[in-house]
Amino acid sequence: MMITEKSVFYPDPGPQPKQTKRSASPFLRFEKGKLKMIVGNKMPRIRIRDPFYAHIIEASSPSEIWIQMVNHIASQLEIAKNVQLEPVQEISTGDYVMARVSEDSYGRCRVMRTDYKTKERLVRFIDHGGQYWFPMNDLFQMPKKLWDFPWQTIPVLLFNVRPIDGKCWSKDEVIHFTETYKQFELFWIVPAKTLLQYVNDDSYYCRVNIYGIQNPVKEQLRIEGECNGIDFRNVFLASRGTFDDTALALAEYQDEYDAVAVNL
Repeated sequence: MMITEKSVFYPDPGPQPKQTKRSASPFLRFEKGKLKMIVGNKMPRIRIRDPFYAHIIEASSPSEIWIQMVNHIASQLEIAKNVQLEPVQEISTGDYVMARVSEDSYGRCRVMRTDYKTKERLVRFIDHGGQYWFPMNDLFQMPKKLWDFPWQTIPVLLFNVRPIDGKCWSKDEVIHFTETYKQFELFWIVPAKTLLQYVNDDSYYCRVNIYGIQNPVKEQLRIEGECNGIDFRNVFLASRGTFDDTALALAEYQDEYDAVAVNL
């Protein structure tokens, strides 16, 4: 199939609670009639297509959950503290830098915000998770060899669930959500049907179904068949005193798109 700009549909990320609105971040662009990866200040991400086991690293709400595959290579992307790194001269929001992720090493991170009074930068560790403030003197240039590896943390969104008020997650809902996911150490992540759409946007958080694994050691020894997990969505809805009455159907939660399948 000949790929043309008209034959590829770029769907909108869909409805999001107001506090999680994100700017578009395309990773492909057309050049001379062909799709090419955007290079430069752009780092690859892991794109979810198949189910996998993962840990939840952090979560601010069901609309922003950061997970990490069990076979991640985060530790291999660290730089020992005794390595001399080049200091950064200028930093803008969105830049990738290195910062101390532990007492012994530096980790990859991205600048998220600047406090113009203290001159500190809020950075997100893209491999280990978490956001922290650092003075500019504690941030360093990222070695070129680390630019080819995708983020080892993946932001996802719990599929088919919404806030009770239909707009924003309340403090109580976030508490229920946190208590729910902390009951499990391992999760089976299954991409929702919306991921069959062609999406050219890293700000689009993958919609997933999450299953909490009660016996992680035994479960990971399974080779075939469905996982023996508990539907995370149902546990969360039950914990806040609601169930199917607040769940949305696929067509309601995510607009239906007539995306054209393409081979990239």
